Amino acid sequence: MCVSATADEPGDDVHELDPLEARGRAEAAPRPALALGLTRDIEAADLTDRLAGTLADILAWEPGITASFYSPAASRPIVRGLDGYRVGVFENRLGTGDVSDTSPDHAVAMDPAFMRRVTVYKGTPALRFGGAAIGGAVDIDGGWIPQPDATPHTRLLAQAETVNDGRLAAAEHTAAAGSTLVRGQALYREAGDYRIPGYARTEAYDEANHIRLPPTIPAPAPNPHGRVPNTGMRARSAGVGALTAAGGWEIGAAANGYFTDYGVPTDGHSHGNPFSEPGETAPSAFDPVRIDLENLRVLSVARRPAQGDGTTLDTRGRFSRFRQDEREGAFLTNSFRRTEAEARGEVLRSTQAGGLLSGGLSAFRADYRNRNTSYFLGRPIEDILTSRDHGGAVFALAEQPVGQRWTVEAGAHLGIRHAARRDPPEGFPEDLRSRRFATLSTAAGLRFQVTPALEVSLHLAEGRRGPASEELFIEAPHEATGIYRIPDPALRQERVRSAEVVALYRGERLLLQANAFVRDFDGFIFLRNQGFEIEGLVAYRHVQSPARFHGLEGTARFALWTEAERRVYLQVDADLLRGQDRGRDQPLPRIPPARVSARLAAETEWLSAFFETRRAFAQNRVPDSVFGTLAHQAPTPAYTFLNAGLSIPLATGSSDFRFILRGENLLNREARHHPSFLKDIAPLPGRSVRAGIEWTF
Repeated sequence: MCVSATADEPGDDVHELDPLEARGRAEAAPRPALALGLTRDIEAADLTDRLAGTLADILAWEPGITASFYSPAASRPIVRGLDGYRVGVFENRLGTGDVSDTSPDHAVAMDPAFMRRVTVYKGTPALRFGGAAIGGAVDIDGGWIPQPDATPHTRLLAQAETVNDGRLAAAEHTAAAGSTLVRGQALYREAGDYRIPGYARTEAYDEANHIRLPPTIPAPAPNPHGRVPNTGMRARSAGVGALTAAGGWEIGAAANGYFTDYGVPTDGHSHGNPFSEPGETAPSAFDPVRIDLENLRVLSVARRPAQGDGTTLDTRGRFSRFRQDEREGAFLTNSFRRTEAEARGEVLRSTQAGGLLSGGLSAFRADYRNRNTSYFLGRPIEDILTSRDHGGAVFALAEQPVGQRWTVEAGAHLGIRHAARRDPPEGFPEDLRSRRFATLSTAAGLRFQVTPALEVSLHLAEGRRGPASEELFIEAPHEATGIYRIPDPALRQERVRSAEVVALYRGERLLLQANAFVRDFDGFIFLRNQGFEIEGLVAYRHVQSPARFHGLEGTARFALWTEAERRVYLQVDADLLRGQDRGRDQPLPRIPPARVSARLAAETEWLSAFFETRRAFAQNRVPDSVFGTLAHQAPTPAYTFLNAGLSIPLATGSSDFRFILRGENLLNREARHHPSFLKDIAPLPGRSVRAGIEWTF
């Protein structure tokens, strides 16, 4: 694992013991302010080694980060217990254009195979993204536009996995024509239903939900054993990008498309319309839910590297067209369309006093359409929501050393967003059809160099987020999650105040990092169980309540042996999080349990290998059940995974070949992932062996 927490200059030795140093590329800019101990980078080689099929699964065991895991194809990062609208997923600092933040069954519309770098912002560094990242951000370098230092090459990648009979084939070719670099990429990924060591549904879940079965369904569907049905997927992606140099600027553009269709688990109980005969006039409890998704994007970048004045200019733009259709059996139940345009400009300047100044502005416009078809007594009832969001933002960050030991950091982000329902139903309140939000977020930090090896910092922030259009306007059944969503067009801004202390020790053979944080929310927006059903689905309303999140994170890394490019080290990571609904004095749902992992690894010029154990403790802090025992509120037991892997590089002349082998859950333990909505009907995968080859020439 290779992560970053400092403003190191390019050219750092990639073989340093310190795991918080980025394997910097030649074109990497200095790390902006507010980043100490709160930012982690994962480079291309590590991304390939992890071999996971989604971005969230790659990050799932970083301290403070986990995954929503709705299915192997639909999994989104959760940062310190926060997800959805509070955690932004970006590509090259621009939005992805999908609807993955609206519901856990929606996939992030990209494949990790081509990613060059993933940067995770926890806490105040996400300030540059405003309210869309009030809980954190994940920024991806998708690799579509070549970097200035890229050389002509061809990269082939193939992977296979036993747990779901998965396979991946990907190809990338970069060519040069004068001062212009051109890159083409294509991939194909396919997987079947994934294997599990026992039954899919828990006995407690079946017992609690049997009372919800309608008269037409005398018993739930048989409990699947050995596999989780309807979890297969297929994904295709292709694109082309180019970069050229002109007049001191680097100008690039890319066009790409991502296409996938995948299934999500269903529980065999009532959902959709429980009053119809299965599969005849409407969806039934036994019809599988499938999602068909496509995302088409055009990206542009114009960047002027630092000149004599130490100033870097960077502008980026994106246009995307997104489509997602959800089917329950043969019936189209949900259809999403989103068209977005976004522009972003930033400037980064190094001061003569050793400080950094960063600022920028952004603007966006999104047209959204959701056609939902629900069924009541066999009759289709269609609701069409069209909304428009547009707005802009300006931000500034500063970092300045004071004396020999102190560094002061500060930042602010001002955003304006206008959300409007364009086709409100009859009787919809006139004054709530259009909402405008002006949000001001601020942050400050203070670092102190206690000794040459020890740094301590304090970070304070206040963030604000305006409710999303879906939270304000969408009322619809959602069969994939088994809930009926009720919006509130009168929701007010969400405000959070946070404080975090970071201690970082860099010794000759030992690295220690510890983070302690607290976040107090005023008007925290979440879905609360209402205690009744609508159309056979449990009603959930968007509500606001004061809430508090607090936790601890730690990393300890000890070099057992080092010699030139060879090293053996032991690393231990741990995190602990608590989330409380202070309005009802109840734990918040789906808060990740305490976790600890230990990794013993050896790295040489001809072999890298590791053995690790991961322990997720029991999570018994759950809100009181309002209606039965629902999957995302029940406690979950502890589980332990044993993993191992190796990577063998072979260099021959001008080509590099690498063989990768990774085993996860080698003891084939049953594991229920507490943050997942479907943890009681879809456990984590069983024993998995993944093999891959990467050939670059």
